[in-house]
Parts: sequence; structure tokens; C-alpha cells
Amino acid sequence: MVIRISILIDSSVIIAFHNLDDENHNRARVLMEEIVSDKFGRAYISDYIFDECVTVALIKLKSVEEAVNLGNYLIESEISMIKATENVLLQSWEIFRKRNTGRLSFTDCVNIAFLEMLEIDYLATFDIEFKKVPSIKIIGL
Repeated sequence: MVIRISILIDSSVIIAFHNLDDENHNRARVLMEEIVSDKFGRAYISDYIFDECVTVALIKLKSVEEAVNLGNYLIESEISMIKATENVLLQSWEIFRKRNTGRLSFTDCVNIAFLEMLEIDYLATFDIEFKKVPSIKIIGL
């Protein structure tokens, strides 16, 4: 029997990796090297994470070119992008309404829904709010 492991990458890691001035840049660089080397199995982002990364890059770096570069990197990389279906959105909304610690964004709840529904093993994140979700195995904190 072959056991496949997988990891979902949160925007906090991708943004820190892309932004040389981010306080977590060096940690993100090491973590992304481990992720692309297949240490944690297949790597995923969601379409919500893509949106969040490109938007935050535009706001923080004040450069359309940098936001486009990040978007192109994500699209062209070996990181698979998964798209939220109606079932994922409904599950995310349920998590947001009933299990939210008060500091999880809707996108964070989409991450949790994908982790649970697709049985993804790990979440790469620098967001400490995910520590409040006991079922998540976090890489990066």
C-alpha cells in the first residue's frame, strides 16, 4: 500500500517567501524549498489563497508587476491549485459560523474545509490562529 502525504500552503508562507522584506522571509524560503522538494508530498493552494496572495502582494509591495510575478509563479509552479466548489463553500461557511475562534478569516475557514474534506495532512502557515484548531498539523510555526 502506498501512502501519499500532502500539504496545503497558506498565503502567509507564500507572501513571506515572495517579499524579501517580510520578517518571515528566510523561514518561508527554507519551508518552500522543503515543500518543492516533495518532503511533505503533493503541495496545494486554493483559488482563495491565490486571490489573497496576489491582492496582498499588490497592497504591500505597491506594485502590479510584483503581484503579477507572484501570480505567474503560482500558476507556473508545481503547486496544484484546487478550486472551491459549492460544497467547500458551504462547509467553509459552517466553519466560519460555528467553529470560528473570532480571528479566522473566511479564507482561513476555506483552508480548514479543504484540509478536512480532502484529507490533506499538513498546513504550511505562519498564522498562529490555526493553532486553535486541534485537528490541523501545522508546518512553519
